[in-house]
Formats: sequence, C-alpha cells, structure tokens
Amino acid sequence: MSAPEFGEVRVFPTNINAGNAASAPSDYGQWKQAAKMRITKVTVVPSAAVTAHATNYATLTVKAGATTLGTIVTDVAGGSWVAGTPFEITLTGSGKDVEVSTDEVLSAVKSVAGTGVVLTASEIIFSGPIMRD
Repeated sequence: MSAPEFGEVRVFPTNINAGNAASAPSDYGQWKQAAKMRITKVTVVPSAAVTAHATNYATLTVKAGATTLGTIVTDVAGGSWVAGTPFEITLTGSGKDVEVSTDEVLSAVKSVAGTGVVLTASEIIFSGPIMRD
C-alpha cells in the first residue's frame, strides 16, 4: 500500500480589505477545491507586516464550506505578522483534518475589533493528503 499523495491549494488574494479600510470586515477570498483532500494544515505568508494591538485588531477565519478550520487574531496575544515569514493557523475542533470535497469552497474572512487593522494581500496555503473516492 502506497502513501497518499500530498496536495496543496495555494491562493493569492488581492486584498483583504474592502476599499483597504482598516475597519472594514470583508471576505478575503473564496476558492473552489479541485480535488477531494483532507486539510491538515493552513499556512499564511503575509506580504506586509501587521503590528499586534490590544484593542484595534483583525481576526482572519479560514473555512472549508461551512466548517471553520481555524482563526488567527492580530491582538497582543495573537502576535504580529512579519512580512514574508510564514506561520500556521492552528486548526480547531471539527475543522481539524476536515475532508474537503471536489468543488467545495475554501474561504477566508476578516472581522475587526476597535478600529481594526489593514491586512494586505497574503498567500494562504491549505495543505493535506489527496483523498481517493
């Protein structure tokens, strides 16, 4: 029995902000999955630095269909983002190792607290083994 094929879905959203406003919640992007796979890791590669703040911050939530895979917050506890330095989003609860069907939508959504923060375009990588039907 051979090992499962490993796959990645690399997405390059153009802008996380509606009108590039720090305070604007918005859809970061939506992408259709080309093959059935089990998401085991979500990585973000920021194109610009984001400074953590105690009251003015953003939350980025990644989903597979209606299932939340995980979130990352730019508050002090969540930490700052360094341009070009990848980091993983911790997968949560029912989203961990979620099987994603062909043509299922992968998405990322920004929500804000206080006056928010600008999140520029970043690469998001959904990784995991390709599933056979």
